[in-house]
Amino acid sequence: TGATAKAKSALGKKVPSKP
Repeated sequence: TGATAKAKSALGKKVPSKP
C-alpha cells in the first residue's frame, strides 16, 4: 500500500527524468 507510493516517490527523487 504505502510502500509502493514511497518507493515511487524515492525513485522520482533519485531519477528526475521521471516526475
